[in-house]
Amino acid sequence: MNALVINCCPVRNGATAEIVSIIYHELNATFQAKAICISDYSFGFCNGCRSCHKAAECVQNDDFGNIIAEFENTDIIVCVAPSYWADVPAQFKAFIDRCTPWCNTHEPHARLKSGKKGYSVALRTGPNMKECEKIIGTIEHFYGHMEIECCGHLGLCSVEYKEDVNRHRAEIIAFCNQIKKISKDTLLYLKPANTNDIEKEFLFVRDIPVDENGYINEYYGISRKDFDNALDTIIANSRGEKLPEGYVPMTSYFLWNNDTIVGKLDLRQYLCESLINGSGHIGFYISPEYRGKGFGTEGLKLIIDIARNVVPEEEIYLRVNKNNPASLKAMLKNNGYIHHEDNKSYFVRIKK
Repeated sequence: MNALVINCCPVRNGATAEIVSIIYHELNATFQAKAICISDYSFGFCNGCRSCHKAAECVQNDDFGNIIAEFENTDIIVCVAPSYWADVPAQFKAFIDRCTPWCNTHEPHARLKSGKKGYSVALRTGPNMKECEKIIGTIEHFYGHMEIECCGHLGLCSVEYKEDVNRHRAEIIAFCNQIKKISKDTLLYLKPANTNDIEKEFLFVRDIPVDENGYINEYYGISRKDFDNALDTIIANSRGEKLPEGYVPMTSYFLWNNDTIVGKLDLRQYLCESLINGSGHIGFYISPEYRGKGFGTEGLKLIIDIARNVVPEEEIYLRVNKNNPASLKAMLKNNGYIHHEDNKSYFVRIKK
């Protein structure tokens, strides 16, 4: 899991930078962390041309794209901003304005990968917390329109110089521990089917219905003894071995939330004619007790990232039954679009 800590202040070595340094070192002990300063990038103001309302991209070509790429490549975002006249510094506000192509109040708009968690830290020289609350409100308003989940914030008063940060160090570290706990509680990752996890894989696969909203499971009710051979076949299929005639290599992944399997996702490594007009590259199943919690969207995001480096086709193909709106929503949240439909299904495409 990646974490990005942003110094939203133009000063690279002041109190804000000191707070960023503490947060970076605390998070880097658990995650793959990176710290950046808004002043390390050169970009222009939004000129209000509204071209992005039609094209979902900015006409300006500058360092802004490098910052948004950092947002795209991380899971956790921590914005640390001092008070400049009771709001965020102009440099960071200019960045927010340039994010208009990603704002969800108009269509079409660009989208970050879903599932990102956002945190806010505000500091000011005076003793009144209301000013910090206004800054936090600005950042969280920005997160909301970028569809970044707001997960926590911290306000620090009476901080003017670097030395003033020391009295708040314990408070900042406690905030970092909160970030780590929230993120660990929903630490999702994919693992290919493997023999080391066979006991948990068996229990999960055994209980998937034969046909769950179009997800087909030939191993429903399988015995533990027979699952040894089944798992051997599943793993061999990922290498293109033991394939029935007309089948393509397929890698089966289990979606883990910490040490619990919550889903199963299958990636067909390329398409044959029946898959082009059928189920496409990816099939996925989320256990009923974990539905409605974003696991489908997040799991699909993870396997799409893998598919982009595996499948040769220009787009990733998926199919979903029309009576399965939750799976359709997960696909659309991952930048999918409905290519066509028939009486039973929507056929979705996601650009690589």
